[in-house]
Amino acid sequence: LSSLFTVLSKHVGSAAFGAGIIAIVQVLQIVMHALNSVTKKRQADSNFLKYVMKCALCCLHCLEKTIKFISYFAFVYVAVRGSSFCRAASQTFGLIAANPGQVAINKMVQKLLGLLIGLSTPIGCCLAAFFFLESQTEYAAQYEPIYCAIAVLVVSYLVTDALVVCFNVGIDTIFVSAFKDMAENKPPKFMSDSLRRGFGLPRYKDGGYEEMDDADEEEETEPALQKGSPHRKGQSGKKVAP
Repeated sequence: LSSLFTVLSKHVGSAAFGAGIIAIVQVLQIVMHALNSVTKKRQADSNFLKYVMKCALCCLHCLEKTIKFISYFAFVYVAVRGSSFCRAASQTFGLIAANPGQVAINKMVQKLLGLLIGLSTPIGCCLAAFFFLESQTEYAAQYEPIYCAIAVLVVSYLVTDALVVCFNVGIDTIFVSAFKDMAENKPPKFMSDSLRRGFGLPRYKDGGYEEMDDADEEEETEPALQKGSPHRKGQSGKKVAP
């Protein structure tokens, strides 16, 4: 609710401006498709006109995809930094241009996980609902379980798709925040220790930066010495009685 209030109170203008740019390009596409339909007969007599129309439609399609891609990251930047849409689009374009490999990896991972989750979850819910209802003799005697299973499939797909979108936005938000931090601060100031370790960067501790060795990694990944265990380690590394 707090995030929704922030968007409605501070970022509606940026969202409307970005959506307006996309809408203008889509209107131009509609106009070009109308012209393409009107000039079909002339295109049959003139290959030049035909190529011009096809190139124009292709360029507008590419322009729409590019604007949607930049606007998506611009909206993430607006939410993170509170900048205007134009400034956010400029900053994110530079960020994407400087890190094309990371952006490609992010999108590939998102597509693979989205495909995996988007297929397995709805199908699993559908099969579970079908076999459960089929096992209910009273229900199966009066109704066909397949119809309820189809309804479960549709609903679970919609819910899963929404969750995958949230997951993708989370990945891109972490990307924008982490790489912006690395671009503005040497070394980064706001990155978590787990992200620092993943990028091979020093961690922030006691007002300074220090390299993370194997002992530090083991200390972070090791569970917090089971609370119910009969012994625990003291600061000196020796076992002391509880």
